[in-house]
Amino acid sequence: MNSQYPSWEHIVELRIKLRDANLSYWFHHDLFSFGWWIIVFLTIAPWIIWWKLVNKSRLTEILLYGSFISILTTVLDVLGATFVLWGYPTMLEPGVPPMVPANLSVFPVGYMLLYQYFPKWIKFLIAATGMSFIFSFIGEPVLAWLNIYENNNWKSIYSFPIYIIIALFFKYIIERIISRQRIEQIKK
Repeated sequence: MNSQYPSWEHIVELRIKLRDANLSYWFHHDLFSFGWWIIVFLTIAPWIIWWKLVNKSRLTEILLYGSFISILTTVLDVLGATFVLWGYPTMLEPGVPPMVPANLSVFPVGYMLLYQYFPKWIKFLIAATGMSFIFSFIGEPVLAWLNIYENNNWKSIYSFPIYIIIALFFKYIIERIISRQRIEQIKK
């Protein structure tokens, strides 16, 4: 084994030090701070609004769409934080770097409402572009100003097309799933 490369044991030691530092930082800087309360609000409020607005007759379909959004945004967020493209100086909880309210609340709820209210592709594309603009050029800078989010090696302009692609891709996937389900129901 080449000694110029870290061993797995060394990586584990560094991860333990990072965990301890992160936990200490969270207790002394994040917990119950103004930014922390904003994160709590952004985690809970969208779901309350969503429950009042969601078409409950399409609940399974809409939730499936939102679940796909949550899974992908969480994976992308972990990758981005891991490669230090962005970070979160204020976190809801200290264990995981991803932005919980964005990945598990704001993004899926926002996209689910788009999916529900804009069933036609062209209107959906326009609405998704508008939402992407809001997320990229308003949401990200406001969260940075509040010291909740920071761009390290990333720019909001990079986020803009990604948010649009995510919305369109999963609309396509869900429509294929629903279509396939209807075909199978007709066969029975």
